[in-house]
Amino acid sequence: MICKSRAPGTVCFRISSCSACTARRGGAATSSSAKMSVTPGSLGDAFSQMFGFGFPIYQFGLQLRLPIRNRAAAADMADALVTKKRDTLAVRSVEQSVRLDVLNAVTQVESSKASVKLAQVALDFGRKYLEAEQKKYELGTSQIYFVLQAQQSLVNAESALVQNSIGYKRSVLDLLRRTGELLDARGISLQ
Repeated sequence: MICKSRAPGTVCFRISSCSACTARRGGAATSSSAKMSVTPGSLGDAFSQMFGFGFPIYQFGLQLRLPIRNRAAAADMADALVTKKRDTLAVRSVEQSVRLDVLNAVTQVESSKASVKLAQVALDFGRKYLEAEQKKYELGTSQIYFVLQAQQSLVNAESALVQNSIGYKRSVLDLLRRTGELLDARGISLQ
């Protein structure tokens, strides 16, 4: 309430009536401690408006949301978990398959390398056998049939060496392909 007995721009809020307001209404004045004068826009004005209950627009609210068995979301979640497990198992299966392929390729390379060594040894024995048969034939203690047989053995040993060398090269290429190093080994880079 604006008190007219105050200076202009001064507001009187009635906690208890001020003496001028009480005298104007015909009542007795109260003690001076009950008076409260506030300048508009000050901190006191803000508190007096807030706690004076002159503006009864207060609102309190409480909102509570509880999900009640969202079955579609639960089904989607279960489906996603099953898909995740299936994908994890598929990745693990592919990893094991790749690991097995690489191990098989390494074993094949080692086996091919051993076959090449054996073919080389067989070729050396074939040459020595042919030389021995030729010397026997030159000395007259052997027949031409045995020389031809030794030559055939040497040709077979050479053929086996070539086949095993080709098999070894293929095994190495297969190993490089399975480990993903084939292009790097050949100096090829993709951009």
